Amino acid sequence: MTLYLDALARHDTSKLPLAERVRITEDSIEKPLDKVGILRSITKFRGYRQDFLDERDGIAGADVVVEENGAPALLVVRLKIEDERITEIETIATRSRSEGAIFNIDGLQTPPQR
Repeated sequence: MTLYLDALARHDTSKLPLAERVRITEDSIEKPLDKVGILRSITKFRGYRQDFLDERDGIAGADVVVEENGAPALLVVRLKIEDERITEIETIATRSRSEGAIFNIDGLQTPPQR
């Protein structure tokens, strides 16, 4: 997950361990990686990140607060990993309350480190 989020921040996916065939969706629309808008629009991460890992099924998920050109957005990412390669990438960005009823960026805080 960290490799993928770093790729978003750099706007560069060339170092990602991608499988030969990768299924990619952005906001429920399937598209090629070079057409994923969030790869070009993120300007910074705001510090909130919560990961969800399912090792048995090879799923990594994350909720992350990002900025797109100075405006906050809640980004949800799901990666499917097989044989140490990313086979699926799914991203959903919520940019306003009208897009997501639970949109409350100011209510999110980074969980304390243990």
